[in-house]
Amino acid sequence: MSRLPLPLLLLLLLLLLLLLGVVVAGAEGAVGDQGLVGTDQTRGHVGFRLEALGSEQRMRFEARVPQEHQERVFNLTAFGAIGDGRHNNSLAMAAALEAVQQSGGGTIYIPPGDFLLAPFNMTSHLVLYLEAGSILRATDRLADWPIIPPMPSYGQGRDHPGPRHASFLHGFNLTDVTVTGNNGTINATGDIWWARHNNGTEVYTRGHLYEVMWSRQLEVSHLTLTHSPFWTVHPVYSQDFRAIDLTILNPPYSPNTDGVDPDSTRDVVIRDCYFSTGDDSVAIKSGWDVYGYTVNISSNNITIENCVFHSPNAAGICLGSEMSGGIANVFARNITMTGCLQGFRIKTGMGRGGYVVNVTVEDVVIENSIQLAVGYNGHYGGHPAGYNPLATPHVYNISLINARGGNNTQIAELVGLPNSQFRALRFQNVHITGKQGWTCSDISGTAQNVTPAACPSLAPMPTP
Repeated sequence: MSRLPLPLLLLLLLLLLLLLGVVVAGAEGAVGDQGLVGTDQTRGHVGFRLEALGSEQRMRFEARVPQEHQERVFNLTAFGAIGDGRHNNSLAMAAALEAVQQSGGGTIYIPPGDFLLAPFNMTSHLVLYLEAGSILRATDRLADWPIIPPMPSYGQGRDHPGPRHASFLHGFNLTDVTVTGNNGTINATGDIWWARHNNGTEVYTRGHLYEVMWSRQLEVSHLTLTHSPFWTVHPVYSQDFRAIDLTILNPPYSPNTDGVDPDSTRDVVIRDCYFSTGDDSVAIKSGWDVYGYTVNISSNNITIENCVFHSPNAAGICLGSEMSGGIANVFARNITMTGCLQGFRIKTGMGRGGYVVNVTVEDVVIENSIQLAVGYNGHYGGHPAGYNPLATPHVYNISLINARGGNNTQIAELVGLPNSQFRALRFQNVHITGKQGWTCSDISGTAQNVTPAACPSLAPMPTP
C-alpha cells in the first residue's frame, strides 16, 4: 500500500484535531465571564471551572470547601433571582437551598448584583459563595423577620422579655457550613432596627446578621459584613467555628453591633480581620446569669490573631459581661486596638456566677483609647428577671504580655469583688501610656517590666 504524502497526512491530522475540539467544546457548554460551565440548566446546576478562576479564588475554595461542594454549584440566578436591589429573591434562595439539600451538599453561587432577601435558614453541607460585586441585602419589611424563642442560656430576649427576632442568616443543628466569597457583601439593613431601638418602638430583641445554634464545622470568611441589626456574627452552643479575613463595618452610632461574639462555643479561630463597630469588636459570652450557669456551656479554646479593631463605644476584645457558663482558654496575639472606648476588657458582676480563667493577650498595640486601655470590671450590671444576686463570678489567671501603645486616656482600671478577688493577674513587658495611670482594688497578681509603674497590689517581679 502506498503511503499518503506527508503534507496530506498533516492536513488530515489537523482536521481531526479541529473536529475533536468542536466536540469537546460542545460537551462543555458555553463558559461565562465568571468561569462557570452550564451542565444542567433545568435544575440551575453549574460547575466551577477551577482552571478559569484566579489563583486566589482557587486557594480560598480549597482551604475549607470539600471537593464535592466545588462540583455541585448552584447559581442563584438560575432559580429566578434578580440582582436589582428591589426584587425579593426569597423563593429563589429557598429553591437553591432545597437543591443543595437534595444533592447532599453543594455551593450556592451569588454572582455580582444586589440581591434582596428575607431572613433564611441555612442547611448542612453548604457553601454560600459571594462573588466580588455581589450583595445579599436583608429586606426592611419587619413582617419578613420571624419571631423565635429566646436562647435557653439567656431566658429571654437580650433587650426585652419574651421571644426575639430571627437573624438574617440563621441555622440550627447544622454541620459543615461555610459562608465565604471573593469579598462580596452581606448587608443586614440595620438602619431600621437601630431607629426602632432608639425611639422606643422596638418590641422584640433584634436579630443578628448571622446566627447558628447547636452546630459544628462552621466558617465565615473573605467577606464584608455591614449594618447588622444587633451582634453581627453569633455562633451559639457550637464547635469548630472560624472567622477568617472578615471586614465588619457597623457605624459608631449603631447600638449593640458587636463584630464576632462566640457564645457558649468552643474551638474558635478569629484571624486576619478588620472590625469597625458600634459595640465590642469581639465579645466572648456564655449565657446570662441563672440561665447561663443552668445551661452551663462554656466558651472554650478561642484564638484571636492578626486583627485590627476599632470600637469607639466599646472594647476591642471583651470577655463578658454574659459569661455565666464560663469562659476559659482564650489566646489573643498580634492585635491592634485603636480608638476603642476600652482596649482589652473583662466585664462581670454579682449575679453572673461563672468564671473567666486562663486568658492570654500578647503582642498587642492599644492606642488612642477613649476611656481605658485595659479594664477589668467586677461590678457590671444588667440582669434578666429572676436572677440570683448572690451568684458570684470568679476571674483568675489573666495575662497581658508584650503590650504597648500611647495616647490613651487612662492606662488601666482593675476592679474585682471584695468576696471574689480577681487573682493571678499577670502584666509582663507592658509599656502603655495615658493621661492617667493605674487604679486597682480587690485584685492580686504580678507586674514585670511595666512602665509606667502598675498598682502596688500587683507584686513587682524582677526583669530577667
